[in-house]
Amino acid sequence: MKKETRSAKNEALIDFHSPEFNHTDDLTDLSGDYRFFEPLDGIVTSDMRYQMERLREEGCGEVPVREAHARKRERKKRKEEVEPDPDLSPLTLVSEGRTLIVDTDIERAARCGEALRRGRLTCTLVLTGKMRVEGPRSFLSRLSLIEADDVSISGAFGGFSATVTSNGEERLLADGFDLILDLRPKPSFAGKRLPAGYYAPGEDPADIASSLAEMPEMRGRFKKPRFTAFIRSRCLHGRSRTLDCRRCIDVCPSGAIHSEEGKILVNHYLCQGCSACVLVCPTDAMEQIHPPREELLNILEKRLSLKDEGSPLPTAVVISDGGITASEELPSARKAIDGPAVNLGVEEIGHVGMETMLFILSNGADRVVVACNSENDEGIRDAVAWQVYMARAILSGLGMEEDKCRLAVSSGETEGVLKNDVIERDVYETPEADVASSVGQERRTLIREAAHLLADKSGNRRPWLPLPAGSCFGTVTIDSRTCTLCMACVSACPSGALAAGGDTPRIRFVESRCHQCGLCRETCPERAVQLVPRMMLDLKEVDAPVVLCEEEVFRCVKCGAAFATKRMVDRVTEKLKEHWMYANERQQLRLKMCRACRTRDALSSEDMMLWNR
Repeated sequence: MKKETRSAKNEALIDFHSPEFNHTDDLTDLSGDYRFFEPLDGIVTSDMRYQMERLREEGCGEVPVREAHARKRERKKRKEEVEPDPDLSPLTLVSEGRTLIVDTDIERAARCGEALRRGRLTCTLVLTGKMRVEGPRSFLSRLSLIEADDVSISGAFGGFSATVTSNGEERLLADGFDLILDLRPKPSFAGKRLPAGYYAPGEDPADIASSLAEMPEMRGRFKKPRFTAFIRSRCLHGRSRTLDCRRCIDVCPSGAIHSEEGKILVNHYLCQGCSACVLVCPTDAMEQIHPPREELLNILEKRLSLKDEGSPLPTAVVISDGGITASEELPSARKAIDGPAVNLGVEEIGHVGMETMLFILSNGADRVVVACNSENDEGIRDAVAWQVYMARAILSGLGMEEDKCRLAVSSGETEGVLKNDVIERDVYETPEADVASSVGQERRTLIREAAHLLADKSGNRRPWLPLPAGSCFGTVTIDSRTCTLCMACVSACPSGALAAGGDTPRIRFVESRCHQCGLCRETCPERAVQLVPRMMLDLKEVDAPVVLCEEEVFRCVKCGAAFATKRMVDRVTEKLKEHWMYANERQQLRLKMCRACRTRDALSSEDMMLWNR
C-alpha cells in the first residue's frame, strides 16, 4: 500500500516504503511536512508543533517549545507575584434624585410623584397592567409617564436600570435611575434581595408615607463599604469543567457575583454584606472585611469574661439577626439554655460561621444557639445550617455533646419570655464606612485553633477527628500499587497541598493547604487518589509535609539519564507489548530509553534507512 502526502512547500510526494509507517491508526498525524525536522538534539514532534502554534498565538514568537513554555511560566509567576491586594476602600455613590415610580394605579403614582417632586426628586412614572390613562393628563404635566405591560428592574442604588415590556417587545429605558418606588404588590426587582435605594412599600398607606418621607434624604453623595474582599489566587473557579466551584455565585441573593471568562467578578455596588459567599467558600477566597470578624469575636470574648459581683456567669450565647429580641423565646432552643445567657444581635446571620461557634465554646460557654430569621433567603439559611452541622460534627469527633451547638429558625414573632436570666443584649454594629478594614486571619486557621482548644478541654488525645463528606478539611491518600507518579495530581492541585519531590520520584503533601476540592482525584488517570475528610488537631503536624508516594527512578538503558519511574516504564511496556509498532525486541527496547536516545535509535533503524533511499 502507498500513502501519499502532499507537501505544502514544494508539492512533492512522499513514499513511505516501510509497512510500519504505512499502517494507519488513530495515532497517525495527516498534517504537516514529515521530511523536515530540526537537528536530533531538538526533535519536534507533531504534538510539540501544535504547542508551538498555540504559544506563537499567545505572543511567544518563534522560539523552541521548551523555552516558550519556560517564558510562559515565568510570566504567570510574575503576574501572581505582582497581583495587587484587594481594594478595601469604600465606594462613593452619587444620587441625583432620579426616581422611577412603578404602580398599577395612576392616581396614586401621580400623588407620590408630586410629593417626591416637592422633595427635589425628578420622577418618572411607569404604569403597568391593563389599565390605561384615558382623557386629559393635566395632573401629569410635571411628570413623565410610560405605559407598559410589565417592568423588570435591576442594578443598585445610584445605578438602577429598567426594562419595560409592551406588546411582547422588551426595551431598556434610556435613562438610569438613582431611586425606585415600587407600589406594586410584588416588587419588580430581578434579584432575590431588595438593595438600598429600592423602596417597595406595596399598597400599605403607612409604609408609603414612611418611604415618601425618607426618599428625599437619599439625594447627594454617599459612602458604601466593601463588605467582602476577593482573593483570586485562592479561588477554585474556572480550574475544572466537571468540578467547577460556583458556590459563591449560586448562594449570593443580590446577584453581585458572576463569572466572566472563567474568572469570578464581584460587583461591590450590588453586594449587601450578607456574607453568604464567605460561609460557603471552601478556600477563604471570599473574606469578610466589613464589619471585621475580629470585632464580633472581641465582643463575645468580653461578654464571656464578665465577673462583676452579682452578675451570673453566662452559660449560653444566643446569636440572632433582625426580628429576634431578648424578650422572645426560641422554642427550638429552649431546652438548650438552662442558665443565664448572652443574647447578641448581628446585622446579618451570615456573619456567624463555625469559627464563631467553636470560639464561643472554647472560651467557656456551655451552649451556643444560632437563631436564623426565616425571612432570610433559603441559600443563606442552608449555608448557616451547614456551618452548624460542621460544628456539631467537630464536637462529636471530640467526644463532646453535639447539642452544645444548636440552630433555631424563628419567624420573628413574639412567642413568650425567656424563663432564664438574660444578662444583656449587645448589638454588633457596623463601623463607620470611611474606615478601611483589612483582611484578617483565615477562617480555616481560626477553626483549627478553636478545635485544638476544645480538644485540650475535653481531654481528647486523638491526633485527628473524622468529618463528614463535603468538609473543606482533610487529607489525601494515594494507592502506591496503581500510582505511576505521573504528577497529574500535583499539576492540578490549586493550593500547593500536593508537590513533587524534586529530583526524586515522590509526592509530598501538606494537610493545612488541602481544601478537599477533588481536582487531584478527578485528574488522576489511574484513579489512585482518594479524599479523606478529617481535621488534624496538632497545629504543628498539620503544617508538616509528608510523603504520600515514592517510587524507584528508571534510567535510560542507553545514556543512563533518569526520565521516568520504574513502575511507569513497566506499565507502558506491558500495555504496548502487543502493539504493531513494538513487535520486535529493538522496538520494545525504545520504551526504556529517554526521548533523545529513543529518537536517535528510531532514525538509525533499518526501516528508516529504507525510507531514506
